[in-house]
Amino acid sequence: MKFKADYPEMQSEFSQKLEYFTVFFKEVREDKLLLAIIKYCLSIGNVLNAEGPRGGAYAFKLDTLEKCFDIHYESDRKTLMSYILTLIKTNDPEAVNWRPTTSEYTGLIISYQTLAGDLKSMKESLSLIHKCMDEIEEGSEDCMQEYFLKFYMEATNDTKKLT
Repeated sequence: MKFKADYPEMQSEFSQKLEYFTVFFKEVREDKLLLAIIKYCLSIGNVLNAEGPRGGAYAFKLDTLEKCFDIHYESDRKTLMSYILTLIKTNDPEAVNWRPTTSEYTGLIISYQTLAGDLKSMKESLSLIHKCMDEIEEGSEDCMQEYFLKFYMEATNDTKKLT
């Protein structure tokens, strides 16, 4: 009963979080500076690893970008990231001057784990409702199955659309 009462708010909050998440990834895909940094980082990594089994990579984990701040050259004064940014300023000034479209979602942090946890919780509650409905004998005078059936079907369809 509590889940049924709370469901509209839960579903609305989840949909909003999912939209924030979607907009965030759209903005990341369009971020010219980030894409330029990734391209240079991948190229440098492939040159450094050309002779070994790690050369010729098509991708790398994003935490590798953090390591670019830790790798120093010229007597520990400059980082690999500063070198990459210098290359981008020289070779692709448009990427440096690019600014993302300002959206209402800027600054919101929603993790994938949060979304996955919220969705899992909704699915578990729906599963419990389904289990309870299955235990009610057909033809019994218990009106709970009829009461929850419409809600269960709508909530299940909503959940499928969200995934």
